[in-house]
Amino acid sequence: MTVGLKDGLKLAGVAIVCFCAVFVCTFMLNFYLDVAPLRDTVSEEAIALYEAQLATAKFCSAITGGVLSLTAAVMLLFYLRLYIDAHAAQLGVLKALGYSRFQICRGFWVFGLSVFLGCAAGFGGGWAAMRYIYDSLLIEGMGAIAPRFHTELLFALVAAPSVLFSALACVYPYFVLRRPPLELIRANGKKQKRKVCIMYKIVAFWGCESNPHADADTANNGGGYYQPSGGVSVRLEDGREVIVEYDDLSCGDFGSRVRVEIDAGDLIWHLCYGSMDDAMCCSDEEMDACLASVSGCLGIDAWALLDDVEYLVNQAAYYL
Repeated sequence: MTVGLKDGLKLAGVAIVCFCAVFVCTFMLNFYLDVAPLRDTVSEEAIALYEAQLATAKFCSAITGGVLSLTAAVMLLFYLRLYIDAHAAQLGVLKALGYSRFQICRGFWVFGLSVFLGCAAGFGGGWAAMRYIYDSLLIEGMGAIAPRFHTELLFALVAAPSVLFSALACVYPYFVLRRPPLELIRANGKKQKRKVCIMYKIVAFWGCESNPHADADTANNGGGYYQPSGGVSVRLEDGREVIVEYDDLSCGDFGSRVRVEIDAGDLIWHLCYGSMDDAMCCSDEEMDACLASVSGCLGIDAWALLDDVEYLVNQAAYYL
């Protein structure tokens, strides 16, 4: 899973919250573990204050750790959602290529690194400040107490949260990515021109750049035209499989030209359309008539199918 610098900076907030939670819990819980066995050495006059100190340590740890842990969890889920929405097309392509949800989601464990870094820094900071905190927490008659290292505290405050939050970072996308690949790929469809046709299912799609000289600097005028080529396999509601081959032969500023072949086994349609002044390109009326024939024979929205094919081939050509 690739997490860019921008995504990493967002996760810095989760690390800071974890740092604050573990920083407080480290010296409070360590103090509790160091002082709890000394009950028999406390005088009767100081026992009430001793009990109050222990209760304060537990209360502060519970409140600080609980509230900030919940805050960190909400922030992590929020950033995960932002990441999934921003990379929905790439995630949809992975699903369409056959990757399972488990294979995709296990890569999200890296989001748990922010928790590990925050917890580790908080634990170290808590230990650095511990001797000063001990001086202010100790009551009269107890004498000086040197902080002792507790391995179970390191596990509870650093290892366990890191594992739990990494697991959360993998489980949450697992449920979010239940959507079909095409829906993920067209995740920004709310801003697009039409609804996705649901009368067929995308089985597979492929694509590549067919122009070996494609170049962004000369894509509009100079020979470096982007010319994706590929296809899509769809399954109709009645079980029939249809293969749509797509070749974009557009030439930048000189106009567009696209060839399409729709192969339904016993029926095949050929289309060539675009804005280039080319005798090969059919007129708008001819194209509408051809697509109407496809719709009538196959029982699908052929215009929607053509739109999906164009989008998917472009995704395959430029994102894989």
